[in-house]
Amino acid sequence: MARTAPKISCDPQQQQTLERLAASRTEPKQAVERARIILGCLAGKRVERIARECHTRPNTVSSGGSKPATCGHFKTSQSEAGES
Repeated sequence: MARTAPKISCDPQQQQTLERLAASRTEPKQAVERARIILGCLAGKRVERIARECHTRPNTVSSGGSKPATCGHFKTSQSEAGES
């Protein structure tokens, strides 16, 4: 059964940061993958399609249950990681 990705919200500045991260060739692979997954969710794509585009499994896309459904958490954690 096809599942739609979780609904999340994001302001334009956060989305721009995610797009930059998703296109990066120097950021850690996990950060790039997470940014691509979040952008797929923002676009309203199906879980299976996001997983296929990110070369990962559908449960990786939909396992965000432990993370808040906003882009702010991702952006905050990335900026904190860069300051350490």
